[in-house]
Amino acid sequence: DFERQVHFQYFDKHGKLDLELDVGMRIHGGITRRNPQKSLKFYARQEYGKTKINFAFLTEKGVNRFILESMHESGGGQALIEDVVAQEIVKNIGLEQQNFQAVIVFINGEYWGLHSIRDRIDENYLAYKFNLHKDSFDIIDGNPSIGFETIHGDNSEYIDLISFISENDLSININYNFIDSKIDINNFIDYYSVEMFFANYDWPHHNIKLWKKKKNGKWRWILYDLDGGFSNKRDYTFDMFSRISNTENCGSCGNSPDATLLFRSLMRNTKFNQTFNARYNEIIKEYMNPNRTLAIVDSITEIYHTNMQDHINRWRYPWSKKGHWKRDIELNIKEFLINREEYTLKNLN
Repeated sequence: DFERQVHFQYFDKHGKLDLELDVGMRIHGGITRRNPQKSLKFYARQEYGKTKINFAFLTEKGVNRFILESMHESGGGQALIEDVVAQEIVKNIGLEQQNFQAVIVFINGEYWGLHSIRDRIDENYLAYKFNLHKDSFDIIDGNPSIGFETIHGDNSEYIDLISFISENDLSININYNFIDSKIDINNFIDYYSVEMFFANYDWPHHNIKLWKKKKNGKWRWILYDLDGGFSNKRDYTFDMFSRISNTENCGSCGNSPDATLLFRSLMRNTKFNQTFNARYNEIIKEYMNPNRTLAIVDSITEIYHTNMQDHINRWRYPWSKKGHWKRDIELNIKEFLINREEYTLKNLN
């Protein structure tokens, strides 16, 4: 990717200059390249003068890269906040996930609309979170159609693990125990529970990443890109359990048997099945109560509300503030959260 040196300034909510430095800038993501408002990623490097960027809302230790995410990238519809809302709802659950800070952006003095500053979850993120060298981790793409592609480190251990699962019955405890020694089962259950509750239709054949510590580490899943959830692709009745238990090559449905193999195989084990069911109910009770989730939606909506009309005037998207942005928040997000529990628990049982 082409990288351009730029001068970056960040002002706090009172208009006070909080930090400034030279950084490298690249376009971030794939779909965003088609949009007029693009997501960008920034790199602190020695050649630019500094190797750390101190955003307290990301980490107190400083980061050497971050994402400036466009509003179009954060949402699956015209609400624009689906991914931010979902991650905020479960931010205390213990997953590796992205924080956010809403910002107004100017490029060379020209108004560039609303964006969100977010973590870039990669080997550097893991290094500053766990206080280890970045080469202490393996990170892979969990999409089987691209061979569980290596993002950082090595993917051979995971490929061997999937081969074992395809050749062995996990209802047999000795086989399940072997998988338990390689995968952080509690993390897997929490991660899958979150994705399934939010009905992320663009998963698990896509938007799935795993990591582990190279030395005696277990595989863990990274939570990101939930804008395909809520009511953008399907409504609150959608049965995610059937979707991720698919055993047929169904073409356009996306979830091939290879993409659902791990979950299907684990669910055959009585211990795992019981643990998953209990934890799914627990997560819904603790995190997904509408009294709690709707308050979070309102608080995030309020953050963007004041400046949304200026953003619309600049980009013509959403098409309108009341008729499209607020409408999609009510219909795609709030209505989903109010009604989802009843239907997803029916699907589970």
